[in-house]
Amino acid sequence: MQALGRVMGAKHLLDQLENTPAAGAPEARLAFLYWVLHLPHGTPTARAARDALAHLPTDPQTAAGRAFAAYLQMATKPGFAAPSQRRRAKRLQ
Repeated sequence: MQALGRVMGAKHLLDQLENTPAAGAPEARLAFLYWVLHLPHGTPTARAARDALAHLPTDPQTAAGRAFAAYLQMATKPGFAAPSQRRRAKRLQ
């Protein structure tokens, strides 16, 4: 059920971007950050982004929609997420 919520949240944000004529790249960035920050704690961002992309249209009609989809696509790439806790703990010691 949580995966459905992540997908629906991304779809809702994309729909809002597509239906707002003045929306552009800054609004898409804010929508992506909003989406990421509202993921449940411990949710892998890359997996959530892949799930969301699988259910979004492949060709958004506006520049803001394309930018939002591009941010989701970037989130699926290795290295997007923060370093693991283990590596971070090593650096702190």
